[in-house]
Amino acid sequence: MIDIEDPVISYREYPGPILLLAGPGTGKTWQLAMRVKYLVEQRGATPDEMAIITFTNEAARNMRERLAEDDIAIPTESVPSLICTMHSLGNTIIGARPGIFSLPDEYNVLHEDAPRVVLLQDAATVAGYGRDSWRLADECRKKGSCAPDYETRACKICREYKALLRKCGCVDYDDQILLACEALKSDPDLLAEWHGKTRYLLVDEYQDINAAQCELLQLLSAGYPEGFFAVGDDDQSIYSFRGGNPKYIRQFGEYFGDQWKIGRLAMSWRCPEHILLGARALITTYYPQGVPKPDPTFSDTIKENNKIVFYDVPSDLWEANIIASIAQEKIKSGSVTVIIPNGQYLPPLKHALRKRGLDFTYKSDIDPTGIVRFAILADWAEDPDDDVTLRYLLDLIIQNHDSLTKKIDGADNKITTKRIAASELIASLWTAVSERASLFAVLRDRAAADGEDGFLSELKASLDEAKDLLVDRGTKRTGLAPFLNACGLLVAPGKNSSVRIPTISAT
Repeated sequence: MIDIEDPVISYREYPGPILLLAGPGTGKTWQLAMRVKYLVEQRGATPDEMAIITFTNEAARNMRERLAEDDIAIPTESVPSLICTMHSLGNTIIGARPGIFSLPDEYNVLHEDAPRVVLLQDAATVAGYGRDSWRLADECRKKGSCAPDYETRACKICREYKALLRKCGCVDYDDQILLACEALKSDPDLLAEWHGKTRYLLVDEYQDINAAQCELLQLLSAGYPEGFFAVGDDDQSIYSFRGGNPKYIRQFGEYFGDQWKIGRLAMSWRCPEHILLGARALITTYYPQGVPKPDPTFSDTIKENNKIVFYDVPSDLWEANIIASIAQEKIKSGSVTVIIPNGQYLPPLKHALRKRGLDFTYKSDIDPTGIVRFAILADWAEDPDDDVTLRYLLDLIIQNHDSLTKKIDGADNKITTKRIAASELIASLWTAVSERASLFAVLRDRAAADGEDGFLSELKASLDEAKDLLVDRGTKRTGLAPFLNACGLLVAPGKNSSVRIPTISAT
C-alpha cells in the first residue's frame, strides 16, 4: 500500500489500483469527474474504454450532468460510454451471451419483489421443503454469497428457483451480478472484450459492494488493474442487509493487488463541524477497526454549525411533548421538519402538536394495493402466457379469496393450512411447464382433469370470468358490479398492509 502524498489531487494519480477514502462532503463526485477529465486530456482515454459505476440510476444521471458543468467541461464526444449502475452493467454483459444461461434473446428482468418471493416459495416447495424456507436462498442471493453447494437446503432451493426463472425467461436483480460473473468466467473472449471496455474503471460508493459485486469488479479490472479507481468510505457502509461489507475497503489490497494506493480526503465542504465530529466520535466508538483517517478540516464556506442535542426520555409521550415544545419555538423563524423512524411515533406527536395549536402536515403513501392488483390482472389478461404475472395473480387469489381457497383439500379446515396446501398445489404445476406449455396451459389441462367442483377447476373458471369481464365489460358501467364480484378480495387491500409515515412537517 502506498499513501498518496496530496489526496486532493488523487484524480491525477496513475497507475492504480487506487482507493480514495472520501468522507461526507469531501467532494467525491468532483474527484470522479476530474478523474475522467484527467484520463481524457492526459492519457488520451476514449469513451469506449472508460466506465463509471454508480450505486443508483440517479447518481449516474448526476454524474453525466457533473461532467458537463463548466469547471469540468468534458466534450460530449469524450464522455465515457458506460455510466451506469453495477446491475445495469451486469445486465449488459448477460445480454451479450444470454444463450449461456438458456435465456431468450429478449429475456425479462424481474424487478418486483412480491412475485419474486412467490417464485422462491415455489422453489422451496419443489425442492421438498416448507415454503417459509425460501428466505435461506434469498439471503444468500441478496448478499452475493451464492457459492453452489447443492447439498445445503439454501442451494437446493436456489437451484430450483433459477430453474423457475429460466422457464419464465427471466433473470432477477441478483442474477444481474451473479450471472454476469458466470458469463465472464466461462467465456474468455467475452472477458477480453470487457477488459477493453473497462480499461479505466471508476467506482462510486465502493463501500456498499457485496461479495458478488466485488468479484465482478475483480474480473473487470484484472485486464488493466492500473486503471482501477474506487471511491468510498467504510464509515458510511450501511448495506449489510444486502451483503455490503466495509472489509472490501479495509482489505482492498487482498482483492486488487499489493501495489495499490490510497488517498484520504480530510476537507469537508458541506458538513458542519459539530455534526461531523459527533458522527466521527460515535463511529470510532462502535467501529474501532475502521481504516485510519486524518482529522477532518472544514471549509470557510460552511455557515451553519449548530450543536447536536440529545434528550434521554422515559416514554414516547414525553418525547413528543419535547419535540412539540421545540417546534413551537423554532417555527417562529420558519418551518420545522420532524423525522420519525416509523408510524408508531405518530399518534403522540400529533396529539402534542395539536395541543399547542401547531398546524402540521405528514407525508404518507396511499395504499396502492387495489390499483396494483387491477394492473396485474390487466397485464395477465393481455398476455395469458406470462408465467410470472399469472403465478403472482394466483397467489393473490389464494391469499385473499377465502371462499375459493377453502375448497382445497387440506389436513384441517384452518384457512392458513388451506392457503399453504393451495400454494403447494400450484407449485407442483411447474414440473409440467416448458417452452411448449405455459403455466396457464398446464393449469387449464389440470383443471379439466380436476372435475367441475375441484379447486383448480374453479380457480381456472374465476380467472376466465375475470378476464372476460375485464376485456368485454371492464370499461362499461354495467359491467363493473359483476367484475368486482368475480374478482372478490383480489382487488381489496391486503390484510397486512401498512402506511409508511416517514416525516411530519410543521408549518
